[in-house]
Amino acid sequence: MACLSGCFDDDSTVATEANRAHEIKVEGLPQDTSAVAFSSVLELTPVVEGFADDELLFNWYIYGGQFGQKGEYRKNKIWEGKKLAYPVELKIGKYSVICEATHKETGYFGLVEFSLDVTSAFSNGFYALKETAEGNGIPKEIQKELIRKKRQQKQTEAAPSEKGYRKGQRAEA
Repeated sequence: MACLSGCFDDDSTVATEANRAHEIKVEGLPQDTSAVAFSSVLELTPVVEGFADDELLFNWYIYGGQFGQKGEYRKNKIWEGKKLAYPVELKIGKYSVICEATHKETGYFGLVEFSLDVTSAFSNGFYALKETAEGNGIPKEIQKELIRKKRQQKQTEAAPSEKGYRKGQRAEA
């Protein structure tokens, strides 16, 4: 009968402090948000516990709409850095935004995804058209103000200029 036995030292580095980057959890962002196209800036800052800001690289990506599918999201980087300040210059529609935090030394990353609903300034709310008794959609007070401004403009154009003749009238030599 033969018996083999042995022993060795565990020199693994799996559980060391330097190798904990696989635990990156990006938090503090909404599940969904909305923004008005061409008039708002999407400003968000994620929270990543247990890491200093200088240990991580932050990249923000978008997909959906004109940007393709989720599998291609890395083609559509919209921002670099922890604090997102993205001017929303997108077509109206639904998009998905991804915030990715990558550990600089190991390359491990954590990400979070949320939806972005882009609307226009005129997408929400009600529009009212009022018709006056005269059949005009402009209220009388506004009509009077417009007429007053137009008369004032005509008087300014008709006033004599510094050279002694009226606008539109030629000076005779």
